[in-house]
Parts: sequence; structure tokens; C-alpha cells
Amino acid sequence: MADTYDLAAFSLEGGAIVKSELFSVSPSAFAEHVQLSRETFLRSQGLGLKVERPVTPRLTLSSNTRFARE
Repeated sequence: MADTYDLAAFSLEGGAIVKSELFSVSPSAFAEHVQLSRETFLRSQGLGLKVERPVTPRLTLSSNTRFARE
């Protein structure tokens, strides 16, 4: 009987946006789960943070970072 290498990936992410006159901050949390051949291959959970600052009406500076535990 041949081996099967079924791959399944699940991901969930949620957060909020907090706006002020100077910048907006978007904290988030996420979880990911990957299975290979019906066995857990990778699990990770973490936090993210995105900060945006409008400079001009057409230009916005943005920074995005994520910290994960695998």
C-alpha cells in the first residue's frame, strides 16, 4: 500500500484597529496548525503589531511585526 502525504493547513487571526490623530495601531493574535499525513507537523501561536503613520495624503509609513511560538 502506498503512503499518502495529505497536507492540511488551518489558520486563524483576529485583532482590532485603534486610531488617533497621529497614528493607528493594530494589535492582533494568531494561531496556525499544519498536518502532514494526518499527524501534526507544525503548530504556532503568536502576536502581531502594525503601526501606521500618515505623512501626507498620499504617503503613509507602516511597520508590521509578528512574534510566534512554534
